[in-house]
Order: sequence, then C-alpha cells, then structure tokens
Amino acid sequence: MFFEIDDFKFINERKPSVFVVPMSFEESYEAGLNIDSNYLKKYDSVYINHLMELQSNNYRVIPLRESFVYYNNGFPFTEEAFMFTIEMSSTPEYLMVVIENVNPDRATLIFTINKNNYLKTINMIYDYMTGSNYNKRSSMKIFYEKRDDNKDIINFKNNKHDNFYSWRGRLGRFMRNLH
Repeated sequence: MFFEIDDFKFINERKPSVFVVPMSFEESYEAGLNIDSNYLKKYDSVYINHLMELQSNNYRVIPLRESFVYYNNGFPFTEEAFMFTIEMSSTPEYLMVVIENVNPDRATLIFTINKNNYLKTINMIYDYMTGSNYNKRSSMKIFYEKRDDNKDIINFKNNKHDNFYSWRGRLGRFMRNLH
C-alpha cells in the first residue's frame, strides 16, 4: 500500500522505522540540543563515537534523515544520520562538517566550510542531504563544484568505512589538510 506524505511516496509495510518524513532544518537544529554521547551510544558505531569525541562544544550535533532515491526503483527512503562539527585550531577560519550515517555501509561525508557563514552553509548541505535528488551521494562532488551559492564550502571528501583504523587515519589527514 502506498502513502503520500509531503511528496514522499513509500511502502509502509516493509520497514516502517525507515520510512519517516524528514524534519525541517530548524527542527533538526533544535533537536540537536538533546543529542550527546549517551544518546549516540545506542547506535553502537565506532565511527559515530569517534566523531562525538571530536565534536566541538561550541556547536550542536544535528540529526538528519538522509533521503535516498535511486533511478532503478524510484521510491525514496530515509536513513538516520548526524552532522558533526569539528573546529580546527590550525585553521580557525574553517570548520569541518562531517555527515555520518548510522548505516555502516555508507561512507562518511566531509565538508570544509567557512566558519563565518556556518548556519547558512549547513542549512544548504542539510537541504541537499534530505532532499529528493536522485543518486545524491554519487553526485555529491557535482553539488560541491557546480553550485553558485557554495562559496563557503571550501572542500569536500568522502571517507569509506573499510576498517576503523584506516578510516580514522584518513580523517586525521583530512583534518591536517583542510583545503
């Protein structure tokens, strides 16, 4: 049986916990006030736990429902993810914004952004990640390179989950070489 909610069609019987209507950026930003390391432990993810250790106390961990729409099936579904913000003492004018999906098969997405327009930039990234664009993870580099309003996104990389120690090493290199 198909349902239509806010332009999202889904099959409710398959995975009801996965097919959730995403929150607006404002709602997610507010929800970030309640997210701490105790809340995130329930995901039992070494990647999320490590990012929580790096998370800046000056910013919130922002929950999001990453939407997926593929050409081959056309039905959107969502997965929980979190947006972490990491301050870099070596480059105080930039921040690393890291999106980590609770699904361990999804690569970590890493953005280097200009600190001055933090809210505007993370709102733009949030809207892209929760939007209904087709194959968005495979077209993320195009999003980064082609947008006229992305001047505050300095760099974009992804970090595959091959194993935790390799992933952590690459993340450390990304943090040292922000642009």
